[in-house]
Amino acid sequence: MRDCPNEAWVTFALHDQDVYDALTFSFSLKRVLTTKKLAVMTSSKLSPFLKQALHHGFDFVFYLQDDLNTSGLPETDFVKLSALTLASFGKILFLSPKMMVLRNCDELFDLETNEDEVDPVQKENDDVSIFLAKPCFITYTAVLEALKSNNGLTKTFLQRHMESLSNHKVMSIGRKTVVG
Repeated sequence: MRDCPNEAWVTFALHDQDVYDALTFSFSLKRVLTTKKLAVMTSSKLSPFLKQALHHGFDFVFYLQDDLNTSGLPETDFVKLSALTLASFGKILFLSPKMMVLRNCDELFDLETNEDEVDPVQKENDDVSIFLAKPCFITYTAVLEALKSNNGLTKTFLQRHMESLSNHKVMSIGRKTVVG
């Protein structure tokens, strides 16, 4: 694998249909001349042809270890949590693959989180589709272990544990919005 840069846009493609969305997202970032690297988190379930397509559309392709999701999280929540394992990046900006970037917005990486001003916790009926994070294995492991040990896992439980991410510079930027 190539040396990882300091900052990267990160999205996911868990199913064959997600690949088309992720590639459109990637091409939209390239079209606006982003200076950041592009990374995608994917599943081994994809067809070989689409796995190869991801390698052409992204600088980095990371394969999720599906067997690590022993806490029963929905796939997309597990991907968001797994993004914290990308510790070779100093900062990531995670976006849903269903987004399209209309203008260069690399300046989002310059944002600093402030716990007094930004609430990184999902609210009821919210989807944190965009978040800025400094990946950290310690936080990932702590949240995953807490989820495994909880009987009767609920969304509220995950939300409470997402609060610990604020100590590691995670910030929710928006909710299902087009960046640009």
